[in-house]
Amino acid sequence: FCGGAAIAERFIVSSSHCFNKEDSLQKIKVRIGTTKLGRGGHTIGIKKIIAHDSEDLALLLTEDEIESGNRIGFGISGFLNSQVQLLPTLQKTTIDVKRTIRHRPHLFVTSGNLMEEDSGGAVIWKEHNKNVIGGIYCGLDQKDNTSIFLRAKDFKTWINDQMAMAL
Repeated sequence: FCGGAAIAERFIVSSSHCFNKEDSLQKIKVRIGTTKLGRGGHTIGIKKIIAHDSEDLALLLTEDEIESGNRIGFGISGFLNSQVQLLPTLQKTTIDVKRTIRHRPHLFVTSGNLMEEDSGGAVIWKEHNKNVIGGIYCGLDQKDNTSIFLRAKDFKTWINDQMAMAL
């Protein structure tokens, strides 16, 4: 399972490491309209996965439109045959941004105990009184138990270009 965030009527951002080139698009589904794992809301298929060439970022084009205003949950059924105990309800937490990574300013680090299955999920924060996606979760730094995020605004042009080309 991985997370994701709806950013337009037919697009979701996530982490590219959540998807294998061998994955069949027919097996990948997005669950929308619920915070419960495996129930409630409805599922939408994925038409196309667009992975960034050098960063852990993916853009998913859905087969159908995502109704605006929905709470979004996202998962890959049977991803890596994971035996991890998943929480049945989507969790919300507050985290502190600790630092950026010196030679990779498009990444930032937070404290907190996120799990590998949280990959692709978004950090939402307020900018100019508006909720925006601040980052996309890439994974855990095992050395100091911090979480690494891709800074979303640094990829806005890439995302917009890919959305325009995909439709």
